[in-house]
Amino acid sequence: MIITFMRKQRTWVLACFFVTVLILLLFDVLKTSRIIRTIEHAAYSWRFEMRPAQLADPAIMIFGVETSTLKIQQTNLLDKKDYEESPVLRHFTPKWPWDRQVFAEVLNKLCENGAKMVIFDFAFFSSTPGDVAFAKALERWRDRAVIASKYEIQQTAEGSHSVVFYEPIEDILPDPLRTGDKYNDLIGFADVNADEDKAIRRAYYEDSRVLLNFRANPGSKLSVPEDSVPSDMFSMMAVAAMKLNPSIVLPKRAETNYVNYAGGNGTYRMIPLEELFLPVRWKRWETQFQNGAIFKDKIVIVGPYSEVQFKDYHSTPLGTMPGPEIQVNSLVTLLRNNFITPLSPVYNAILNTVFGVLALVILLHVHHVLVKTFWMAFATLVFAVGSQAVFNYTNVQVSVHGFLFMFVIGGNFSILYDFILEQYNRRRIHSMFGTYVSPDVVDSMIHSGEEPQLGGVDKELTCFFSDVQSFSGFSEVLTPAQLVDLMNEYLTAMTDILHENGGTLDKYIGDAIVAMFGAPLELPDHAYKGCFAACLMQIRQNELREKWKSEGGKWPELCHHMNTRIGLNTGHVTVGNMGSRTRFNYTFMGDNVNLAARCESGAKSLGVYTMVTESTYLEAKKHGNEVMFRYLDKIKVKGRKTAVGMYEVVGLKEKMTSDHYYTLELFEKGIGYYQKRQWDLAIAQFERALQYEPYHPDRYPGSSGTPSHILLERCHQYKKDDPGDAWDGVYVMKTK
Repeated sequence: MIITFMRKQRTWVLACFFVTVLILLLFDVLKTSRIIRTIEHAAYSWRFEMRPAQLADPAIMIFGVETSTLKIQQTNLLDKKDYEESPVLRHFTPKWPWDRQVFAEVLNKLCENGAKMVIFDFAFFSSTPGDVAFAKALERWRDRAVIASKYEIQQTAEGSHSVVFYEPIEDILPDPLRTGDKYNDLIGFADVNADEDKAIRRAYYEDSRVLLNFRANPGSKLSVPEDSVPSDMFSMMAVAAMKLNPSIVLPKRAETNYVNYAGGNGTYRMIPLEELFLPVRWKRWETQFQNGAIFKDKIVIVGPYSEVQFKDYHSTPLGTMPGPEIQVNSLVTLLRNNFITPLSPVYNAILNTVFGVLALVILLHVHHVLVKTFWMAFATLVFAVGSQAVFNYTNVQVSVHGFLFMFVIGGNFSILYDFILEQYNRRRIHSMFGTYVSPDVVDSMIHSGEEPQLGGVDKELTCFFSDVQSFSGFSEVLTPAQLVDLMNEYLTAMTDILHENGGTLDKYIGDAIVAMFGAPLELPDHAYKGCFAACLMQIRQNELREKWKSEGGKWPELCHHMNTRIGLNTGHVTVGNMGSRTRFNYTFMGDNVNLAARCESGAKSLGVYTMVTESTYLEAKKHGNEVMFRYLDKIKVKGRKTAVGMYEVVGLKEKMTSDHYYTLELFEKGIGYYQKRQWDLAIAQFERALQYEPYHPDRYPGSSGTPSHILLERCHQYKKDDPGDAWDGVYVMKTK
């Protein structure tokens, strides 16, 4: 009952599912799920990886303190003369922090040669002998320099949170953090803030106390000492950007400040800091720094690159990247104002609605699992390519969770739903047809999705009747057990052939078989398949006779001569489930069914074992030529007013001998004379054909006559009592 209800209400069930999901999407309920956020993060990274390579901003230069920089003296690369030319190189040691004289020299050299901005991604919290020199350089180039600070949010013993702000030492930056309303424009926080998966996707340019509080622990009380932290703090990149462009507007919503990474690690080339001071003969870069022209109008960032020493490497959408390169991407994104922007809620709602309607249409109207899977895969490909193109050309990130729920989860829900129904239908169809339809036919019905039109429909098919000749005699000579064994073996062999050729068993009536070709599953060549199956049954009948003979005295001689008569007719019948409300059978009925039964019973009167009507013959000839036919006569069976042409199914052509062909040739000539009422000429042909008839009683035990016998006898009768010119060649049968 539940499955039947599900099948009838499939449309409403799927529609309700999609409407529910759509409502959840529109209200962003699903968006809060950690799994969804993980999927969105993965999709975001995939967008960057699939995007064509971006060119690094040529106005940016990075000088890095890497392992080679720290160990320059240990490599024995330099001699005394080199240190005399560049004394600052003596401070390049593995011990950190370096003497600030290094950074004073760096700042002076870069700015004197035209650098537009120099950013130091280092926090200067301890004293060194060169602090005064660095402080003077900072003051000299105040408009073109930025140094780093940092802050931490710590939990207090009482359970609240407080901000600890680390500012550069006074020897370097004697000015207070804020003088009146003026913020110290030499410093900015270098902190980068990662998402929950530790990847850095967004940039924070300005943090207020409220924002700090929110990021620390939503809902908690944040204690901020008035004398230790300014009310507003700007990032190092924001300070640099405001100096480069005083009219720039900093974005306030950190949750939407998605950095537009130009590429992965190395997109912005890093130059080891020692290259700035090495003698000409040791420079490893193609560009020489001696004349300083290379620095003109450049934005230079100096930062840590030794992962062992500084541990300033972080995860990004494009893999692990050093902190300075992340800062550069953040700065360029801000200066160009080309942030990656999530699709607006309005457009996102429209898109999710479109996805929902499209998915619902596809999944409601496509039932086959493979076809449905194809359309889902095609829709996924279109979405992937389309959303990637939007990302590449507009920097807009289309969320994937709406599509995910509508197509992937919705599609899988639909497939699961249909799978349950399919399994139910499979069991139902097997229970309905498995006992009288071949397993292949049942599987074809299930796979094609076709079901029989229950309750009775008009359909053209080929009706099949077979009966064992003189079966009553078997009952007299066999014990009941023997009779059952014999018929089980016989009926099994015949039914297997029937099923193998697409036939459908209607019923057994004792030794008789009633079947059909062309229902419940469509079978375009049903007439040919029926005739072909009849040939195979007669061949199998002969094999069974030989088998029974070889089993010695197990079976009486009557079994050694068992013969089967078969009748077929093609035409429109009524087919479907028929019977009472509590018990019914898939069967067929109609005048054409009765005519097939008359073909089986009438085959004896024409001396053949397989007889078909002209409609079956004509239909079979359209679909194959392996079966040999012989025209027999035009008869009017008892109870019918219309005459019907009758044909014998002689057998398969591959089994025919020269005698068979000669017999058919002579018989055909005899029929020609017979229809012209040339009795003597017809008699001569039938007498010659009689000598070669394969089922001649003298050569074939159990045969009572052949078509040549029957027509020969009829010619003699008409010769004595000529039917006259009004005779139309139709023979009226007196019995069924």
